[in-house]
Parts: sequence; C-alpha cells; structure tokens
Amino acid sequence: MPAETLESAQSDSHLAEELLATIAQRHRAWQGAVERLRSLRRLPGRKGVCALHETIAAARPALFAGLHRALGGTTLVILPTPDAAERAFADLLYYLGAHRDTVSLLRSRDEALGAIESPSERSARLALLADLADGAPRLVLAPVAAARQHFTPRADFEALRFVVREGDDAGWERLQERLFRLGYARCDVVSAVGEYAVRGGIIDLFAATAETPVRIEFFGDAIESMRAFAIESQRSSAAVDSLAIAPWADRLDAEATLFDYLPDEAIVVLDEPATIASVANALDEERDRERHTLFAGDRSDDTLLEETAPRASLDDLGAMIAQHAVLTL
Repeated sequence: MPAETLESAQSDSHLAEELLATIAQRHRAWQGAVERLRSLRRLPGRKGVCALHETIAAARPALFAGLHRALGGTTLVILPTPDAAERAFADLLYYLGAHRDTVSLLRSRDEALGAIESPSERSARLALLADLADGAPRLVLAPVAAARQHFTPRADFEALRFVVREGDDAGWERLQERLFRLGYARCDVVSAVGEYAVRGGIIDLFAATAETPVRIEFFGDAIESMRAFAIESQRSSAAVDSLAIAPWADRLDAEATLFDYLPDEAIVVLDEPATIASVANALDEERDRERHTLFAGDRSDDTLLEETAPRASLDDLGAMIAQHAVLTL
C-alpha cells in the first residue's frame, strides 16, 4: 500500500474513533440507552424496549458502531429496505475501522420464481451463520425481508459441519459423498464457491465459508496435503492446515430463522419500526398478488411460492424480537 494511502486510511480511522468517543462521552440520551440495554439484556424471557428519539438518519450508523463497541457481544440491526442496509453497511466499514471484520450484511434472497442466487451472497450468509453458531460477536445488518427468511435449523447446521486436516483419514469416497449430501456441485473445474472437482487423487473444493478454494491431495484414504489455489490460474499456493466445511444447501422446509442463531443476550435495534412494519406489509401484499397471478384458480400449486422462499410471519417476527433487549430509533 502506498505511503499516502496508508496515511489517509490511518487518518480516517482516527477520525472515526474520535467521533465514536464523542458520542459515548457527550450524548446523555445515548449513555442512558446503553445502560438501559445493558440491564435489559440480562433479564430472562421478554426483556423490554428502550427508545432513542429524534436521531438523524445519516448519523445512525455511527450509533450502531458506538453501541456495538460499548456493549460488545452480538447486535442485530433491522432496517426497512435493502438499500438502507447497504448504505449503513458501507458507513459501518468506516466507523469500525480495524474492527470492520465484526460487521456483516445479511442480504435477502431473490424471491422471484426461478431466480438464481449469487454463490458469493450465499457464501457470505453461511459464513455469518457459522460465526454466530460459534459464538463470535457480530454486528449484523439485515433488511426486514432478510430477518424473516428461513434457514437450516441451527442444530442441523452445527451437526453437518466438519473439519478436515492434513493427515486425516477422511476417506476418498466418503468425503465426496459428504460433499454431495451437503449440496456441493461437482464440476470439471472449480470456478465458484460451492463447487468441487475430482481428478486422480485430488479433490478441489471451494467450501461454503472459505475465502479461497483448497486442493486436497489424497494418498489412499488419507489426506496427504492441502493447499490453497487460484481460480483464474488453478495454480496451488500456500499450504492449508485445516479446512472447515459447512453445508452449502439451505433447508428451507424448516422454520428456523436468524434469531435461532443469536445468543439470548443479543441486542436488536429497529431502525424506524413503523417504516419496517409498512415495508414488511407491502412485501406480503406483493407476494399475495404474485401468488394469485401465477396460480390463478389452481389450489394444488398454491404452496409453490412459499416453498420457493418461505419466511416468518410478522407476528412470529415480533415474538422473536421480544425475546431480546430492543432499541428503537
């Protein structure tokens, strides 16, 4: 990185730190909200709501960052629309600076029938679920549509995950069978996350939560070596000690949601609750119109849209939110 670019990045990080410190020290209403949430999160069952009124929309990402820094743990911020979530995510990358790896954006699936999801977006979602299942503290941004999505039940997700290491007796055929059951697509050459390729005594795999694909070389049923490789050139590079493999396929038939992956003490922030409810109702109305248009008069196919992109009802969403300490803005 050029010296000028490095100095600029350090200066921006310093300014962000100063802004967050100013909020923490001088904003009395904010201090009161933080202390209230700190108390609420320790309560059993339904925990209660804390409101912070008259906040400027453009300043809210700084408040999200300050809250995350002050309370630690995991915070879920629910926003009305994908655009609002994307903007807040970009701002938080600035405000959190060196801690930007703790912020995640949960995008909603494309609910159009026949839509193909981007492998990178699915990978980001699965990586977030894996982090939450492992108890890693996260600041999660989600438009309301994403917060209502169904996911693989947490118990199933955790049971299906496994790790392979150099020297393991992973089983040549057994590993391929496990990858197939987890939803990975076999191909001639790995070109995207969620794929694996087999040739000779080698399995190339781009695991769901991995940053790079890995070349796994076998000697019989034992893993002899593992190395990262580049998709463009297919050339191997650095050695890899271990590789975590998570399910690639989603279990949409279950009714698990993001909330099943959150710890009990997680904070939930609602960015303009009235707007969130309005947007959610509008999405449901649009979904009903699509159902009636696509399946007019055909009751036998009426569940197809639900099976394609099921989601929690608004009542269920409200009940799940109520199990956490809540901040409304």
